Amino acid sequence: MTTACDLTGRWLATEHQVVAALGAQEATHTFYYLEIAQTGSQAAVTKGLDCGGNIRGISAVAANSDYQKTWPALLTHDAQTGRKATSVTMSPGCSVSFEKRYAVIGATVPYYEDPSKPLPMTSQQATGSSPGWEDWDQDGNPGYTVNVTGFLTGQVYLATRMASAWSGSVPASASTFKLADKWSTEQALLGYSGSSLLTAATTASPDNNASLHFVQFARLSASQATGDDAATCAAVRSLTGSLTPDAAN
Repeated sequence: MTTACDLTGRWLATEHQVVAALGAQEATHTFYYLEIAQTGSQAAVTKGLDCGGNIRGISAVAANSDYQKTWPALLTHDAQTGRKATSVTMSPGCSVSFEKRYAVIGATVPYYEDPSKPLPMTSQQATGSSPGWEDWDQDGNPGYTVNVTGFLTGQVYLATRMASAWSGSVPASASTFKLADKWSTEQALLGYSGSSLLTAATTASPDNNASLHFVQFARLSASQATGDDAATCAAVRSLTGSLTPDAAN
């Protein structure tokens, strides 16, 4: 029998994080497909897909960033499957918490999921026997390429490690809800093309306003986000604006 705090089912989750660099604010969006199973108060992600994301400028001098060519590789390096969570009845709703999880882009997984391992330098390309940066978008540049437009234009080549923990109180039986996102990020600059100001992305830090960092969940119907992993993620990206509008903005 399911309870009002049972997360079992299929979910779209959009993570919303705001960074500050050189006086500018930028919102990072990451889109997830999550299948969750729960027994009692204990839950876990039985299948998770990182469906990509983007970075959009908030302030007038901020830039926009995209990394679409990396999205296929994200499907093979998922960091959500197996993620544990709890959902406990707590008047008047539920207390939900997802464990802290590390995600790596553009470098050897799972080696760099260990936060004690320094991210690779430009000279440290991965080989069959040694970890290092990997060309995840197969464009001939190290790590993964972020295309920057707007106030600045160019490309940045990065390896990234991010940690996040989600938690909060939500209404019982909610089909949509938000959790606070406590997160941190590390980036290794592997190269760039364009102005040296592009490298400011590697020194960006979470905005001090904690209310700007959250993940919004929406329960999917049986007909939404189906098919193979690529089709599922394409559907997730198309639904973020309507199902998780607060996080997608």
